[in-house]
Amino acid sequence: MKFAYFFEKIRKENYCEEDIYDLASTYSNAVKSLLINKDLLIDESISFILNKGKNYRMYIASGSDGKELNEVCQGLGITPYFHSIHGSPEKKSAILTRILKEHRHNPSSCLMIGDAKNDYDAAVENNIPFLGFNNPEIEQLTNINFTLSEL
Repeated sequence: MKFAYFFEKIRKENYCEEDIYDLASTYSNAVKSLLINKDLLIDESISFILNKGKNYRMYIASGSDGKELNEVCQGLGITPYFHSIHGSPEKKSAILTRILKEHRHNPSSCLMIGDAKNDYDAAVENNIPFLGFNNPEIEQLTNINFTLSEL
């Protein structure tokens, strides 16, 4: 665990489970408060969710902690725009596989929008078209002929 490493290797201090729990809780709360800050969101993303979210059956498949992710989406007021929201510990590719199977979606009729290589990899593994977003390196991996604003 990263906090144990912090205490042992960096601070060279003894610690107990309560120390790790307290530090993890403090860190989690700090991160959530930043993630729920609407001023820090990507305008194009939030605009798409709010203006077009009811037109599509949307899901979130993230590497972030699933419980915290749901809390952040709730805090941002975007939960109603998503059919379901999924995060770790389940891997992104497995999340996509399960969503496709449970809802009987045809992968070629779906679209994965992402900003990381693992988003692209999960889409390819599930035969889902991919739109790279907000990361020039990942945008080059896009394998469709339209942009977010054209959806």
